[in-house]
Amino acid sequence: MADLSHVQVDMLDALFERSDAAAAHVLGHDLPPERRLDIYRNNLFGSLTEALSAVYPTVAQLVGDGFFRFMAHQYILAHPSRSGNLHEFGCELASFLDRFEPAGSLPYLADSARLDWAWHLVFHTASTPRVDLGSMLARMAAMSDDARAALHLGWQPAARLVASPFPVLRIWQMHQSPLPEDGSDTPVVDIGAGGEAVLAIQRAGEVLLVGLGSGEYVLLEELSTGARLGDAVAAALEVDGSFDVAVAIAHHLSLGTLTALTGPPAA
Repeated sequence: MADLSHVQVDMLDALFERSDAAAAHVLGHDLPPERRLDIYRNNLFGSLTEALSAVYPTVAQLVGDGFFRFMAHQYILAHPSRSGNLHEFGCELASFLDRFEPAGSLPYLADSARLDWAWHLVFHTASTPRVDLGSMLARMAAMSDDARAALHLGWQPAARLVASPFPVLRIWQMHQSPLPEDGSDTPVVDIGAGGEAVLAIQRAGEVLLVGLGSGEYVLLEELSTGARLGDAVAAALEVDGSFDVAVAIAHHLSLGTLTALTGPPAA
């Protein structure tokens, strides 16, 4: 008789279609062992597919139910859930779609998945309270140029950035309303209209998606990785020489994207 660990491995292999060895451990009675395993397998794939659909509603609408279920099945086989928390399941879908040949006619699908995942992450992340904008700006204004350039601005944990060569924010917005049932044409997004950068941020349980200019995106991307303010500003001005840095910093302090000020690390 097989020990428990071998039975568990065989069951997992059967559920994820890697082996039929588990049938030897199953009592058939009124159903063949293979049929009993099919029931478990269908329940597993069904629940994980529904979880993916809830996290990736834009992707699900873009491809339709049948293709989404096929795609989800292939994804689950390649990336089985490794956590008891379903909120963590699906994190690799965008990179999976980058390589998923059946979706090759939808080059924007992976980035749409990245935006859906960003929305999901920030919704389930506790946000840091916004700073007092007036006192923060007064502190920064009182600093010397060198001291201000050496600052590090805290990053909101309930915020994520997504950049794409496709208009992913417009695609997302188009799929927030039910499709018309009266036979009228559905809205169309011009995929060749150019890329978009997006900030996803959660405030008091509400997720906002904010379109960003090129300089603004680079500034936030640099600050989100811990860059000094002076370096982040230089990088932003390199891509957009007319970028209004002061307005952008004040806006994102007010929005809560940027949080506490800290000086340079001690030498």
